[in-house]
Amino acid sequence: MIAQAPGGTVSEWNHSRARILASSSLLFTCRLPSAFSCHHGGSAGARCGTPGGRAATLVRVEEIDRRIVTLLAADGRMSFTDLAKVTGLSVSAVHQRVRRLEKRGVIRGYAALVDHDAVGLTLTAFISIKPIDPAAPDDAPERLAHLTAIEACHSVAGEESYILKVRVRGPLELEELLQQIRAAANVSTRTTVVLSTPYEHRAPALTAEHEPTGAD
Repeated sequence: MIAQAPGGTVSEWNHSRARILASSSLLFTCRLPSAFSCHHGGSAGARCGTPGGRAATLVRVEEIDRRIVTLLAADGRMSFTDLAKVTGLSVSAVHQRVRRLEKRGVIRGYAALVDHDAVGLTLTAFISIKPIDPAAPDDAPERLAHLTAIEACHSVAGEESYILKVRVRGPLELEELLQQIRAAANVSTRTTVVLSTPYEHRAPALTAEHEPTGAD
């Protein structure tokens, strides 16, 4: 679920955001592109870049913009008024900077973080896969895209070709999913079940020392 900022005035956007956030069961976060996401060391080397295989475009981010991005990444519900108070800018200046960050692709959107336990998806696992036939086309992501239990697919370096993050209702459903993955992509699998998650979806550490140096 992506709640893109609507057009119109600042007050209209804040009002719209308030309506979107009416459900207390949803936590909102700012979605950011990865600056570096080169994963695969084999034939899929061209997949290096942002999610979806797009090449990463590095942009310069000013100190005040880094502050805004960090705040929104930690709390996507933060209003322009609150951002202005924390940053010392005017509301209109914050609005303009957020719009500019969205236009440049630094902020990709605003997403709801679902409590998976609350909706019955109590088992999380990481499934490493590699092709049974090394000469087969590298098309596992496409072959597995229809399996909605797969939350993320990462192309990686190492023995395996991809790592899948999956969420299911329990061991029986995981076993069924593994069978579906093996049959659909003709791959072998290695599964790691998550026992607990101390933290995830952390805000990026945007500091001057790590600022990208690409084109603005």
